Parts: sequence; structure tokens; C-alpha cells
Amino acid sequence: MGVAAEAQLPPPPVDDSFRYKVGVQLVLVPASVTNAQGKAVNDLAEGAFEVYENGQARPIRVFERSTSLPLRMALMVDASLSTFAELDAEKKAISQFVRGALRPQDTAALYEFSGGVLVVISDGNDTTSKEDFHAALRALQEAEASVFALVVRPIASESGRSVRGEHALMSLAELTGGRVYFPSRAQEMDRVFAELDEFLRTQYLIGYEPGPPPLRDEYREIAVRVKETDYTVRHRKGYFVEGMRRR
Repeated sequence: MGVAAEAQLPPPPVDDSFRYKVGVQLVLVPASVTNAQGKAVNDLAEGAFEVYENGQARPIRVFERSTSLPLRMALMVDASLSTFAELDAEKKAISQFVRGALRPQDTAALYEFSGGVLVVISDGNDTTSKEDFHAALRALQEAEASVFALVVRPIASESGRSVRGEHALMSLAELTGGRVYFPSRAQEMDRVFAELDEFLRTQYLIGYEPGPPPLRDEYREIAVRVKETDYTVRHRKGYFVEGMRRR
């Protein structure tokens, strides 16, 4: 998320009545780190991280561990016929997750869809979408939202389910800094929601100084890395920036 922050600089010693301000643009990137076993790593220092924008190293200006930023969450439950048998168990798991995970400063909305983040609970079977993958990705990137998908597979065989839909959810999660979970059945969703809660609560908040503003609107790629090669970093992969000619 790009936000503007003003830094107050100390006055020159010769005249303490003089003040001046410098506008500093920051790009805020929540990032989660896991080890080779998939466990959250939440004890890294700022020096362990490197941030790149369009391949160029950028200076880190903000760093927080286990960020306490408010969560704004939309849970979207697939209520189509392909998931109907698991729907009751899904609703119970969602209710328990919302009661246990949300704090007073957090907000959440629950949507049920059958045709037609962000936490998406679905089998990935796309039957009535009106927009394509790229339009959905663009909307998520502009909203600076992450997708966490829980894919329930009522049919074990790949020949009987929408593998293409599953891959689309996996790509959306990867590009927006989210994650995909595959509970073998709806009864395992309590465990998966517990993992999701830990994932959301052990994030790092990294703010970096971006490059100069472009002349035209453009998409900029973000890469967050840690020096420990066995670690995996999940974060949104880019953002849109407004060009100077539009201002």
C-alpha cells in the first residue's frame, strides 16, 4: 500500500524559527516468512531483509515484527452444488475462526456465492464467471488485497474436478502475497484456519522508499528477500503507481 508521510527535519542552528518539510513516499508491504518445514519465522531483524523494486534495491524506512495493523477481511464461501455436501462443516469452521481470530480493531464481511480478498473457500470449479483471470488479478492489485484460498476437494480424482480453477486460485494467491490451503475434507478446516490465523499474526511490515514517480501510470514489481536461503517469503508482487502527467 502506498502512503504519504511527512518527515520533520531539525532546524538550522542559526535560526530556530525556521522550519521546512520534505515529503517522503513509502510503499508498505506486509510479508510472511516460513522455514523449510512451513513454520512461521517471526524473529528476524530488519537487516535480514532486502527489498527490490523493478530489480533495483530500495532503502527500508519502516520495519515492524508481528504487525498489529487492523485486518480487513472478506470471506467468500462457494455455495454452489459442487460444494453443497461440505457446506455445513465449512460454516461451523468459519464461525469459530471469526470468533477466535478477530480483534476489536479488525473488520470482516462474509459473502456467499454460487455464480456470478479476501479469503475464498471453494472447490475452484469455475462455471459462471463474467471476468477473466487477468481482470480479477488487476482488481486485486489495485485494491492491494491478498487472496487466501481454502480449496475443498469433494472429488479426489483430478479428472472429476476443475484443476484449472485450482491453479487460478494458486496464482492469485502467489501474486498477491496470500496462500492456498488444501484441507482433505471440510472437517479439517479448523486446523487450516488455525494455520491461517498464525500466518496473519506473524507478518512483518516493511516500508520502503520507492523510485521516482513515472511520467505515465505503470505497474512496479516488488521483491522481498531474506539472506537465509531456506526461508520462503510471501508478499504482494507489485503495485500500480500514478504517473506525473495525471496529477
